[in-house]
Amino acid sequence: SFKLNTLYTTKLSNLSKMTVDNIPDLPEFYTCLETLSQHTKEFEGVVSKVKELYDSEGCDTGAGISLLELKNHTVLQYLINLLTLMLRKVEGKDIEDVRWDTIVNRVTVERIRPLEAKLQYQIEK
Repeated sequence: SFKLNTLYTTKLSNLSKMTVDNIPDLPEFYTCLETLSQHTKEFEGVVSKVKELYDSEGCDTGAGISLLELKNHTVLQYLINLLTLMLRKVEGKDIEDVRWDTIVNRVTVERIRPLEAKLQYQIEK
């Protein structure tokens, strides 16, 4: 499970020691950070539900993987990478490997779109 909520809460408590006089955009930053924390909690719940569903049903890829499965997996991995990227930036850590993975996932989703458009009739059926 993700420990992002704990990390963001820790960062919020550390930032509360700063004064508004020192940093003029601090109130807006607090608001953004609190919103990010709330969205992280929601995202963690969704990811845990998806993980439970995946664990209970399994994934039979003996005959290959469908286009929609590939797209769903790639988008989920892209979101996870974006969160990891933001976390590493906040902590001041190196982001190069996560940035590259995020780019690869974005390009994959962009290349799936034309294929999905061609198969739209069959998908809706």
